[in-house]
Amino acid sequence: MSDARAEGKKLFTDLQASLKDAQSAFTGLAAEQKQQCRTITEAAEKASRTAVEASEAFAVSKPRLMIWTALCAALLVSGGWLAAFWVGRHDGWAAGQVAGRQEALTANAAASWANTASGKMAKQL
Repeated sequence: MSDARAEGKKLFTDLQASLKDAQSAFTGLAAEQKQQCRTITEAAEKASRTAVEASEAFAVSKPRLMIWTALCAALLVSGGWLAAFWVGRHDGWAAGQVAGRQEALTANAAASWANTASGKMAKQL
């Protein structure tokens, strides 16, 4: 029976040692978790400060951004007007040239006919 007792005592001491090891491991894990929580908290606070600084910087630069946006829009509209004017003028010039040429050809043909025998007879009538 003494072997069983010795074996039981050995198992109990092994269990006790295992529990002490587990307790120290859990204590170490708890300390590591607290450290990680502190790190996360510090990172979150830093990110919050950075976001506040960025929003303040944007609030300061917003009027300047609006001015640049308005200037760019005005330039785009003016460019569109100039392009439309140039295209319209060019098309109008081409149409005027064609109409003028046709008018000149018609007048030239009429003058040429007037100098023919039929044209002179028509003038006398």
